[in-house]
Amino acid sequence: MSVAVALIEVADESVLNSLHPDLAGVVDWSCKHSVSGMYVYCRRRGDVYVGRNFNHLEPRFEDAATGVAAGTLALTLERNITLLQGDAFGQPCTLFTRYTGGAVQIGGRAVRRPV
Repeated sequence: MSVAVALIEVADESVLNSLHPDLAGVVDWSCKHSVSGMYVYCRRRGDVYVGRNFNHLEPRFEDAATGVAAGTLALTLERNITLLQGDAFGQPCTLFTRYTGGAVQIGGRAVRRPV
């Protein structure tokens, strides 16, 4: 089984953090195009990127870490990357990808949201 995600690059973190997409529209578009939402990202420096995942109907359900998107981005860029996610809502997570000849390994650190 393969999972597809739409990758969308923006200019910088200020643009990334200001996003408030029409989540119902994103989910509808995703279903029509057989993708698992939209992953919006920007390059911070070097091989460090920051991202946000939109594949949910409620803003409070935004993922703090999205391994599928990290893997897809590393495959697309064809290199090792560090992906930061979740900082904007107090759940800082770091995903590390290792790209080797068309294969990707993903690992990282996540912070659990208090209930």
